[in-house]
Amino acid sequence: MRRSRAASTTGAIVVAVATATILAGASPAAAHSALERSSPRDGAIVGTAPTELILAFSEPPDLEISDFELLDSDGSSRTLGPPGASDDGLRVTLPAPDLGEGSYTLAFRVTSTVDGHTTGGAITFGIGEPPPAPGAPGGSTYETPGPSPLSVAGRWLLDVGLAIIVAAAAMWWLVFGTERRPPGLRPVLLTAWAAAAVGAVAVAAAAADAAARRQHPLRIRCGASA
Repeated sequence: MRRSRAASTTGAIVVAVATATILAGASPAAAHSALERSSPRDGAIVGTAPTELILAFSEPPDLEISDFELLDSDGSSRTLGPPGASDDGLRVTLPAPDLGEGSYTLAFRVTSTVDGHTTGGAITFGIGEPPPAPGAPGGSTYETPGPSPLSVAGRWLLDVGLAIIVAAAAMWWLVFGTERRPPGLRPVLLTAWAAAAVGAVAVAAAAADAAARRQHPLRIRCGASA
């Protein structure tokens, strides 16, 4: 009875520590690869055509499975050069083609290298004239894709499994020492390893699905010109 109670206590403490670790790391500010700024800025009017377009994100996007598309006011796609990233991966630079006067929409769909989630959005800018507002005649709207359920579930299982493993190792070392294994630790570790393994497989499958979706065009709707 005493051993069973100790095993239950060990498991409960490990799970509690792991949960606290995950909650401490979770923050509303960690909003996947959210766009923080751009050049030109969204809604800007520039006097000369930019030679490059810059997007700065809150998390580094994986350029291998991310998409960028530049549209003119007629909804025609303009060819961009291959994207490049800054040393920290947060800033993406896109070589721009020769652009004349008019309004343009730069849409993006990026997958974070941190959490594997896909986010999207668009900025508009005008060369020599103001760009139309999204949804207005001649404007564009972008349908933001949400993370897939598989990606969310996989990332959650992976994070929980790894957090429990780290918490169990810390308890073993700091509380019980290295001479003996805490009672009840084995089933906790086996469950955690299983959760992390399933989560890793799910995350990999979600990444493969995101790569497959890269073959599909960005979901941009252009309004009729005024």
